Amino acid sequence: MAKSATERDPQVSFRVRREIFDTLTQLADGETLYQFMPQWVEDMLSGEAITRLTQELADARRVNGNLERENQGMADRMFAAEDTVKTLRQEAVDTTMNVERLRAKLGTESQKVQALQLQNVELLTENGVLRDRLKRVIDKAVQNSFVTRKTFEAL
Repeated sequence: MAKSATERDPQVSFRVRREIFDTLTQLADGETLYQFMPQWVEDMLSGEAITRLTQELADARRVNGNLERENQGMADRMFAAEDTVKTLRQEAVDTTMNVERLRAKLGTESQKVQALQLQNVELLTENGVLRDRLKRVIDKAVQNSFVTRKTFEAL
């Protein structure tokens, strides 16, 4: 059932020229496309059009091949980059573990240093006590003998 060109189909949101609308209507009624485009069919069947289309197809295949090689190259670079990222992540984990070990070692060494400092203070205190005692012994020896302080200190 054909509508006139002035009637609007609710499914079509634009106006169509009458000739085109009639052609589309005939196609819808079972007519073939080739009846309405004989020149196009002849052009397509001519050797020049086939040669041109063959060349376009070869060009498209070449471009496609180039794109596939480029895509493969990008995929290879992406895999290499992923390997690099994995390596860097492992190095980061190893570095973190080394830092933790060094921090633990630093804590141990700090405790040792504090213990040595405490021992040093104790030894200095003991040394001071012994010097005071030695001084008192020398003072008593000088009082009880005829030897001078310098002689005792030299001994």
